[in-house]
Amino acid sequence: MTKDGLVKVLLVVVAALLFLNLFNRQILSLIVPDAIATQNIDWATDSFKSGVSVACSADGKYVYAASHKNILRSTEFGKDGSWEEVVK
Repeated sequence: MTKDGLVKVLLVVVAALLFLNLFNRQILSLIVPDAIATQNIDWATDSFKSGVSVACSADGKYVYAASHKNILRSTEFGKDGSWEEVVK
């Protein structure tokens, strides 16, 4: 492969990755619409700026979101209004 061909391939890969990054949420909502939580949680607060871990039970009923300051739990598959603070 020539140098120009390699550059073209790399540009296509970068463009594809940017596209996926920009439309990640929309693509996921089409693939698994029930997996996207609609609860209005302010993830930009100080307690969630350093990162969040998410886990769920085997059947998906209980969903946990943990930061370095608190843990939130949903008792109804992550549905809106089902989130409560477990540990602060």
